[in-house]
Amino acid sequence: MKKTLYILCLTCILTSCASLFVAPNLEDTRIGEQNVMRVYLDGNNKILVNGHETALEELKDLVKNFITPHPGDNNAPEVEWKTIDNIDSILYSKGIVYFDADRNALFARYLDVQKEILQAFKERKDELSIKIFKKTYDQLDEEQTKIINNTVPIRVFETITEI
Repeated sequence: MKKTLYILCLTCILTSCASLFVAPNLEDTRIGEQNVMRVYLDGNNKILVNGHETALEELKDLVKNFITPHPGDNNAPEVEWKTIDNIDSILYSKGIVYFDADRNALFARYLDVQKEILQAFKERKDELSIKIFKKTYDQLDEEQTKIINNTVPIRVFETITEI
């Protein structure tokens, strides 16, 4: 079984969220298993999250919860504090979403799963934007957007399983 790795680049697919996307930081190549959420779309279009079948309607909330920092929870992704200019330290999650799709899955279903994953990141960015700047992510200026993107990076890796 061969896997091809793709780094998430969906600006052409979801143009309304184009400002949402930032390249993942690939400097940290050692990733603890607790920091990875595995989303798999099988050939029968079933979604599995960490091996458990999941409805599409539940996926966004599962991803959002996963990427939200939970200090002290040993089952959640690791967290660290980031000091950002003009702002106190902000808690940052090291969570990564690993999305693998079977080549036989329907493309429309694949896009549905992608959209839910990205919507989770957008909602998390909105929550943090409102908490820090009292406005949604889409209303932020360039500097504020950079702060939020550094605090909630979109760390999604995709593969397509080829048989």
